[in-house]
Amino acid sequence: MRLLFSDRLACVGVALIVVVLMVGLLAPYLAPYPEQGRGQSNLTERFEAPNGQHLLGTDNYGRDVLSRIIYGARIPLVMGGAVLIGCLGVGVPLGGVAGYYGGRVDEAIMRVTDVFLAFPSVLLAIALVAFIGPSLKNTAIALIICWWPWYARLVRGITVSTRTRQYVESARVSGVSNLTVVRRHILPATIGPVVVSASLDLGAVIISAAALSFIGLGAQPPTAEWGLMMNEGRPYILDAWWIATFPALAMFVLVLSTNLLGDGLRDALDPRSIR
Repeated sequence: MRLLFSDRLACVGVALIVVVLMVGLLAPYLAPYPEQGRGQSNLTERFEAPNGQHLLGTDNYGRDVLSRIIYGARIPLVMGGAVLIGCLGVGVPLGGVAGYYGGRVDEAIMRVTDVFLAFPSVLLAIALVAFIGPSLKNTAIALIICWWPWYARLVRGITVSTRTRQYVESARVSGVSNLTVVRRHILPATIGPVVVSASLDLGAVIISAAALSFIGLGAQPPTAEWGLMMNEGRPYILDAWWIATFPALAMFVLVLSTNLLGDGLRDALDPRSIR
């Protein structure tokens, strides 16, 4: 923690993530027009440019863009966290089992992961969501299915290199059970790389979820989701640029903050890094 918070850019990333999280939690109290943030239309004020009454303008349904962005702050971090937890819950145990036992178990698990990795993750996610139906829940399930093999391969590689070390061999020879060896010696070696990988992947997961919403396979109207808001503003980008621009800027700030946090964690958890 000391190394992490000695990195100013990492502190900026943490601060921005906390701000987005708090804005999402306090959306009913911070949004100027909570009803419009939840999707209520106001057709008498369509396409209003940013002004004193609507700081970021209104969209094609007359809804306040700022209120929609504030309500939309709830979704990216929840979606990203849920997807990464699901990926870790599937990939880490399978990778650990494959790396520790080896042989046919390793061969079977790794061949399954190769099948998933043979497809581009975004295209596979599009196909899965199109098959099971567009929604935020199905988007999360599709992204978990597409991303868990990367963590399985990462943990498997670390486990293979760790199980042959002398302290692990000594524990096994002394009669320590396999479960204890994995829990006390194998898993701690994977925590650092897995945390760093997950923090760096958080921004990519957020962008992938927003991309699915942008093409109509994620959040559905009238949900205030930044990718969906960008899609709704796309036809009017020349005349009402603010509808799509401000949600895109919010997405940019959030993804940048996750990348700054990931870089800071990578440096803090790498014992070979020179501060």
